[in-house]
Amino acid sequence: MEAFDTLRSGLTRDRSQCYEDLAPMFYGANRPGARVWQGTLDQFWLWSMQAGLKNAYESIKAFSENDQAIPSEAEMQFANRMGATIVKVPSSHVAMVFHPDEVVKLIKTAAETVQSK
Repeated sequence: MEAFDTLRSGLTRDRSQCYEDLAPMFYGANRPGARVWQGTLDQFWLWSMQAGLKNAYESIKAFSENDQAIPSEAEMQFANRMGATIVKVPSSHVAMVFHPDEVVKLIKTAAETVQSK
């Protein structure tokens, strides 16, 4: 839970800097040999800044097994605490880029679950 508290603290303290610091981890650019263009990191910042602070602070996310943005132990604690259905994808934080079919299936399943209630 400490990782989530740190991220939320960064969002409320200096949202712009928080997103700039988070971008390399989000795309795996902090891994040895990774090649992530600066434009991609800048685009992450731009998109993130367009989200409202409240939405960003309270957002729900899909968890990835190789995510370095937030430690997997913290992700699992958070997911269990909120009663989330856990779906693991062998990917970095951007599973939708590297495993789009799995992410689409997850989104469809979630939408069908909500519609059936």
